Amino acid sequence: MFFEFDLELFEFVGDESVSEVDGLTPSGDERITYRGPIKRLLVSPEIGALIGAVVVWAFFWGNGDKFGTAGSTANFLDVAAPLGIMAVTVALLMIG
Repeated sequence: MFFEFDLELFEFVGDESVSEVDGLTPSGDERITYRGPIKRLLVSPEIGALIGAVVVWAFFWGNGDKFGTAGSTANFLDVAAPLGIMAVTVALLMIG
């Protein structure tokens, strides 16, 4: 034999599950329990991107003199708009 095991070192639980041992039994299906609006908002994956965008925008707005002006906003939106249009087109091609 390649491996030799000493079975006295291992504990065998038997037929008891972990929830029965801990005294915690599942009360129901957790997928259908009520979640409040704040919890639903924080669980959604989109909120992380939104919070990140707000933090980056606030950082540059706080550190720059002209970041919050209309000209500066038009400057970065002028670059972002064609990229967004192409991204939507590629996403629709991948879906369909």
